[in-house]
Amino acid sequence: MGHTGALIPTAHLEPVEIGGTTVQNALLNNWDEIARLDVAVGDRVWLIKANDIIPKITHVVERGQARRAIAEPAECPVCRSPVRRRRNSGGAEGAIIECTSDDCSAKSIGKLKRWVKALDIQGIGDVVRLALVEQLGVEDAGDLYSLEAQRERLANLTLNQEATLRLGEKRADTILESLRTKRELSLIQLLGSLGIERLGHRRAELMMRAAQGDLSQLEQWQSGRLRDPEFAARVGVPTMGAAIQDVLDAQRPLIDKLLTAGVKITGPGVSLDRAPAASRGVCISGKLPSGKKKADYAQALKASGFELVDAVTKELAYLVLADPSSNSAKATKARKLGVAIIGEAELAAMLETTD
Repeated sequence: MGHTGALIPTAHLEPVEIGGTTVQNALLNNWDEIARLDVAVGDRVWLIKANDIIPKITHVVERGQARRAIAEPAECPVCRSPVRRRRNSGGAEGAIIECTSDDCSAKSIGKLKRWVKALDIQGIGDVVRLALVEQLGVEDAGDLYSLEAQRERLANLTLNQEATLRLGEKRADTILESLRTKRELSLIQLLGSLGIERLGHRRAELMMRAAQGDLSQLEQWQSGRLRDPEFAARVGVPTMGAAIQDVLDAQRPLIDKLLTAGVKITGPGVSLDRAPAASRGVCISGKLPSGKKKADYAQALKASGFELVDAVTKELAYLVLADPSSNSAKATKARKLGVAIIGEAELAAMLETTD
């Protein structure tokens, strides 16, 4: 389970050697992928390393005699709250199943991990993070900045009950020093480290550039303007503005807690005065629902100030897919780069509002 509440099924395999390493687990991505593969517990499967890195099941080789179907969950395995299908950028049900509870402990722990990783806070790996949660009551990123007053308890943190392994003063001081260096953050660093879906550092920067000063302060992000369709389209999130605003509003208590703990916002983190124009590249990939080809949109895109391109890069404004929840190679790359993924209906609506 990730920091956004997404439940990601993982296949546990008999150990197998691939490319010099032993593989025992492989992500199945979602339950639509499980249905597509028609894979069940007890099957023998063909496994590869996608891009020589990621273990991936390509197909079932042999179906087990006592195979058990992998059932889609009806509740969160952590907090037992109901689950639902996540809506994609077009408003339709996507492939990802997510926990509906804002109070789920797994979400909180995941967001804590996101904060630590995004800001490169030294000394807090998975084992230490879990110990902080269980033994010191750390619930979120705001609690990390109270550890300065708990140095002795931090140093005595138990990492291994059987071996009575403790964190120690040296590692405790490393953590505290790293936290001190992360008390002054740019607005981009703050927003991109909160674990808000579809709002990483790159997306926050692109939105600030497009807003040309209207999103350069925290108060402007919290004003509710992202719910305005015209403003959302202007800053590059025509179908995601309201959703981003909802999560930002839910994160207000955490943001206030961080500010109270001494975290300071030093500025937007990007020069808006000399900022280059927002990216206007649009990549259309795959067969579209209308039957149109990407070339059919070239003239309308140009008239609206966009450029039709073929590659997914960090300068891209939008990737247009028939299914915005797709896990294609281009979609995966776009998500890593913080590029907005929209459907054909959103593209058409955007072209109508951006003359």
